[in-house]
Amino acid sequence: MTLSTIETYREFETALETEMKKQEEGFARLAEGFVRIGYLLRVAVDTDILKDSGYTTVTEFAQAKYGLGKDAVSRYININKRYSVDGYSEYLKEQYEGYGLAKLQEMLTLPDTVIGMLSPELTRQEIQDIKREIKEEEQITDLEVMMEGEAPDQEHMTLLQKTLHQYFHEEREQFIQLADVITGRAEDPIEQTLDILAPSGVALKTVRVQGIGRLMLSIQGRDNDIEMLQVRMGEKEHVTWQQFIHDLIRTFGGRASKEVWEEIYGEPFKRPEPPKEKKKPEVAPVQPKPTQKSASKQPESEPITKESAPVIPEGHQADTEEIPGQTSIEKDFKEYMPGEPEVVTGEIVENTESEEDGLAAGDNVIRGYKAAITADLRKLQSIWDSKDPNKVTAMLEITKNLEWRLERIKEADHEKL
Repeated sequence: MTLSTIETYREFETALETEMKKQEEGFARLAEGFVRIGYLLRVAVDTDILKDSGYTTVTEFAQAKYGLGKDAVSRYININKRYSVDGYSEYLKEQYEGYGLAKLQEMLTLPDTVIGMLSPELTRQEIQDIKREIKEEEQITDLEVMMEGEAPDQEHMTLLQKTLHQYFHEEREQFIQLADVITGRAEDPIEQTLDILAPSGVALKTVRVQGIGRLMLSIQGRDNDIEMLQVRMGEKEHVTWQQFIHDLIRTFGGRASKEVWEEIYGEPFKRPEPPKEKKKPEVAPVQPKPTQKSASKQPESEPITKESAPVIPEGHQADTEEIPGQTSIEKDFKEYMPGEPEVVTGEIVENTESEEDGLAAGDNVIRGYKAAITADLRKLQSIWDSKDPNKVTAMLEITKNLEWRLERIKEADHEKL
């Protein structure tokens, strides 16, 4: 029966009973059924079809008949408004086929442009992560984004190149895994890129670029273009796989190795170990007061044991005691300190570096370090001003990278002298 032809309360009740029963029996708890239920509830709100039911409102009716509270009724109706054809029908838009209720509810507050980048293969947790990122971006004003300025090492890059540059800063392991693609040596660069970035063939990558904001890359197999969305502007761009591979190579100059990554981003490839949590000192349980009889049997002085030793308050340890979680750049990251980089060069790059070119390249690296330090100082201030409960841990990690870069600049200045 077509729901739009319903005219009487009896027909309405039968149709809604049928849809609710399908859900109870587990008939594909997908979006189609929820859209149909939402449509029927909207009909009950917008018409007088309940006049012969004995119920005054749709909320009263839904609660009595199906145990649906006001919030549940509202969710069904909103799902129909958002996901049905023309925004008011019993039919689900084709793009939302395969979604379940939980995912649809998570997506309700997302902009249409962002929803258009999603796919049913995404998990509910992934959609929740995207919601959190979008919410964080919405809390930053356009003026604040403009004041961030463009990252110095991204000034001459295209929007796609900036996105890739930032993405592989955060996903350094994938940078190494894609070495053959970046150096132009992969036999099938598209297939290899899919294997790393989207093993299932479908993936959504998000990254925030300084001075631009959040960007999203939607990968939908090798037969479809990659979609790139600039979230703040709501502007979507289609990128062919050939263009994607071309910009991937150009972004990194056809070079890919751990040493190259360190040169590009000005920090050690190895991720700093998170600070170890200090163990709370064990406090001996309160002992019952001895009776007069038992007290007389106690020796005048008892030996100090581990349990009876006084507790030293945190922050008052002896100077020679090693603080738990303390790291040393030279000690902990010695094997990852950049030496002579092993540069893997693809066919598109010729190795014709002269001594003067080498000096110029060294200056470029130092400028890169300084630019990264400036960016990190901004990050520290931004994180410090945030309400993130883990901001101290994040700031400690950035501080370690700052120390490493400053040491490199110090060494370079010493060599010039």
